[in-house]
Amino acid sequence: MPQVQVSVFGREGGTGGWAWTGGRADAVGEEEVGRTMPGRAELFADAGSLARGVGERLRHAVREVVDHQGRPFYLALSGGETPRGIFRTLAESPFRESIPWERIRFFWGDERCVGPDHPESNFAQAKRLLLDPLGIPEGHIFRMRGEDDPEAEVLRYATLLREQVPIGEGGIPRMDCIWLGLGQDGHTASLFPGNAIKPPDEERICHPAVHPESGENRLTLGLSLIKQAGEIWFLVVGAEKAEVVLDLFDRQGSYRDYPASLVTPRNRSTRVRWLLDREAASGLNQEGEP
Repeated sequence: MPQVQVSVFGREGGTGGWAWTGGRADAVGEEEVGRTMPGRAELFADAGSLARGVGERLRHAVREVVDHQGRPFYLALSGGETPRGIFRTLAESPFRESIPWERIRFFWGDERCVGPDHPESNFAQAKRLLLDPLGIPEGHIFRMRGEDDPEAEVLRYATLLREQVPIGEGGIPRMDCIWLGLGQDGHTASLFPGNAIKPPDEERICHPAVHPESGENRLTLGLSLIKQAGEIWFLVVGAEKAEVVLDLFDRQGSYRDYPASLVTPRNRSTRVRWLLDREAASGLNQEGEP
């Protein structure tokens, strides 16, 4: 089986020779068209190392856009447990000073249908842990209005995206970077198994969603917009994610039911990165682990 080279980062940010072996990158059948083979895998010793890795990669990505294109950097944040530690790390030195925060425009990959001050709001979490500590101006923040009617809000947000974000292939806004999480059921953003990929939602850049277990209403970016991004970063932490990570990397088990398997780049210029901590990557066959 082919060997996929990955980078490994230790507690102090050092690199090692850890490689993942497995998968069937050279054996994609017709039934696999439109499903992801994970892109570059970057493995970290723990959640803290991963958070610092996100900071380093974000600093580089923003500098690339600002220095070479002279425009703002368009970033869609994720919610949930994993980004909390990342937000805290980014709001502290050295990233507080080294990332040109004033050039970033903030959007969201998904949101719960709650008010902006609600403890379950993805926006509220980012505001408390990242945006307020950094003093980000309100004019650089473009949140989903979870308190409004979902159908009306997805139309408003889609219009806002088209007005604010550079337009790419097919007339779809092209974010510079979208952060995605990964659920134990293989969901990502608020694209859930069984209700994520139904037409016409597949081509909508933003649409309502319903959590299949809680019945909670949500808003989410659609696959067409996610696939268009310049970079797509899956941020995955914890042993409870190991099985779904293995299924996706090795294309086994129930991976076809995972919405994350459908996050395929729209074109060759899109880069997919998987940032995994040691526990999330524990199911992979690793060689040369430091």
